[in-house]
Amino acid sequence: MARGTAHVYLATLFALGLRVPARAGADEVTISGLNVERTITCDGRDVVIHGTNHRLTLKGRCRQVWMDGTGHVVHVEALGSADVAGVSNRLEWERGLGGEEPDIEITGVGNSAARVAAASAPGRGGAKRGQRGAHP
Repeated sequence: MARGTAHVYLATLFALGLRVPARAGADEVTISGLNVERTITCDGRDVVIHGTNHRLTLKGRCRQVWMDGTGHVVHVEALGSADVAGVSNRLEWERGLGGEEPDIEITGVGNSAARVAAASAPGRGGAKRGQRGAHP
């Protein structure tokens, strides 16, 4: 990508309220595309989610989750922090890393994050213990 094009791309992402991950590489898992249904073991890695209508289960310790796009349901066992952007995305988490409440930032339209019971499956909602969401 040409340098000028990269700047326009980044400016467009920020104007739309989308975030660009601060780092990339081996300590990151990226999911993109349409209608992906997967279980992924984080192993302390960051997870970046783009695309539409994913149903993901993130096992183990997930340091950071970045989510944008539309219609995702993502279930995380152990979460450090998350940025939820885009439209109509739901983040479900069981517990925070180190016993702390995860730091979750929600932007966009119709996005939400909720703590759920450990037996919850993606898209099933689980037994909710607390919920936060951005309002349209």
